[in-house]
Amino acid sequence: RIRDRQIQDRIREITGKILKRRGEVRGNAYEEKRQAELELRELRKLESEVKQRRTQIDSRFKAYTGDVKARKKL
Repeated sequence: RIRDRQIQDRIREITGKILKRRGEVRGNAYEEKRQAELELRELRKLESEVKQRRTQIDSRFKAYTGDVKARKKL
């Protein structure tokens, strides 16, 4: 849970930076492109980590319930 919150906070931070930069005056195009690529790369890493954690949670749920069809209720 703690790691999930850290990931969510980091995603919010990065997306906040991206949205903030949209409204700012344009500067060096090369530097902006490089910064955007770095942020997108980090967001993709966080996204893959979130997917991996969901898979772990799902498999733990299956192990706990014996893969009962109750998952549809969630």
